Amino acid sequence: MFRKAFATPEEVRRALSAGRPDNLSVILDRAVARNEIDPDKLIPPVKTLLRDLLRHHVMMHRVAPSEQLRIAWVDSIFLPLVRRA
Repeated sequence: MFRKAFATPEEVRRALSAGRPDNLSVILDRAVARNEIDPDKLIPPVKTLLRDLLRHHVMMHRVAPSEQLRIAWVDSIFLPLVRRA
């Protein structure tokens, strides 16, 4: 189904960025407010890391990443980068 819906990389790019609100920024702002992550560590490449991983996976594999993979990205890659020391 996914492969039929998005035949080209350009179609995938458009679908992933189709005027949707930036929910990740809201989530990160709330985590900062709860003192769970360090705002000084949220440099631009880190702020977009999860979205970039998702985009790369979809572009390379033409399937959505599994829940297990998304959890691994957050728990093993992203959170260690942004947690308070």
